[in-house]
Amino acid sequence: MQGKIRDISGAQLVMLLFVSRLFTLFTFIPKSGQAVSGSTALLTILLAAAATLLLILPYLWLCRKGGQDILAAAFSASRFYGVLVSACYGTFCILMAGYTASHFEFFMTSTVYQNAPPWIFLLCLIPAAAYAARLGLEAFSRFGVFVFILMLAVIALICGALIPEMDLVNVVSPFLEGEEAVFSGTMQAVTANAEAVVFILLCSRAGKGSGKTFIWYVVLAAIFYEILSFSVLAALGDYAKTRLFPLYTAATVAQISVFGRLDILHIAMWVCVAFLRAAAYLYCALVCLRRIFHKLPYAAAAAIVAVGAGGLAFFTSTDMRYLNEAGRLLMNGVPFGVLVVLIPLITALFLKKGGKSV
Repeated sequence: MQGKIRDISGAQLVMLLFVSRLFTLFTFIPKSGQAVSGSTALLTILLAAAATLLLILPYLWLCRKGGQDILAAAFSASRFYGVLVSACYGTFCILMAGYTASHFEFFMTSTVYQNAPPWIFLLCLIPAAAYAARLGLEAFSRFGVFVFILMLAVIALICGALIPEMDLVNVVSPFLEGEEAVFSGTMQAVTANAEAVVFILLCSRAGKGSGKTFIWYVVLAAIFYEILSFSVLAALGDYAKTRLFPLYTAATVAQISVFGRLDILHIAMWVCVAFLRAAAYLYCALVCLRRIFHKLPYAAAAAIVAVGAGGLAFFTSTDMRYLNEAGRLLMNGVPFGVLVVLIPLITALFLKKGGKSV
C-alpha cells in the first residue's frame, strides 16, 4: 500500500501547516535581513495574517471553478503549461526543503552541538524526511498530530514559566520605528509564509479542504505567533536582539520545578518540527515530479528530490552568507507572488465552471 495517495482530514492539514509555519519563529534571527523590532512585529503579525487571507483568494476562486487540484487544472489547460506549473512548484519545494535542513543544521551547530560537523545533521534529517515523504502524506500527517500536541504543551510550559520574568516596560509602541517599518515588516511576514504553497498543493488531498481550512491555519498561527512573540519580548526585552535564536534563549531562561530548564524540550520540539516541515516540502516536490513523469516510481522520485534538497543544504551549510542569501531569494516576494497569486489566477482564467479548460 506504500505510495498510494490517501486523503487526510482538513484538521490534519491545519496542524501540518501550523507546525511547519512555526519553524520560521524558531529560526528567527534578529540581525538577519531587515528584521523589525519586537513591538512592531506584534502588529505586523496581525496585518500579515489579514493580507495572506486576501492573497489566497485567486486559488479559492480556482477551487470554485473545480480546479482544487492546481496541477491537474494546469495540465487540463495544456501539457506544456502543466509541466511548467509543476516544475515551478516542485523546484520551490525542493529549495524550501533544503533551506529548512540547512537552517536546522545551523541551529544545532551554532547553539547546541558547536563542535559537531554540519554534515552529520543534514545526513540524518534529509534521508529521514525523504523516507517519510515516500511513505505518503497520510503517514507523516499522523505524526504531525503528535507534534502539534507536543508543540502546544511546550509553548504553554515556556510561556507560563516566563511569566515571572516578564516586564511590560519592554513592550513599546509598534509605531516607534515609523509606519514604513510596519509596512516592511508586514510584507516580510507575508512573503515568508511559504506554507501557503503547501496548502495549494495539498488542499485537494485534505478531504474537504477548503478556504475554511486555510482560515483556521492562518488564525491559529497568528494567535500563537502573537503569544510567543509577546512572551519573548516581555521577558527578554532588548537582550533578545543580541541573541541568534531568541526563542531558544527564552527557553533556557524559563524554568519550572518539574522539568528544570526548558531548552531540552525546545530542542526536542525543534527536531520534530524540522523533520515534519522538510517531509512536507519533499512530499510536495515528489508529487510535482511525478505529475511530469507519471511512470517514475515513488522511491526514485523521493531520492531525486532528496538529492536536490541535500545539494542546496550542503552548499549553504558551508557559509552563513549562503544561507542568508538563499533565504532572501526564497522569501523576497517573487516566489510567493508567482506561486500563490499569479499561477492560481492564470489557471482559473483557463478553466470553465466544473474544471474544464477554456
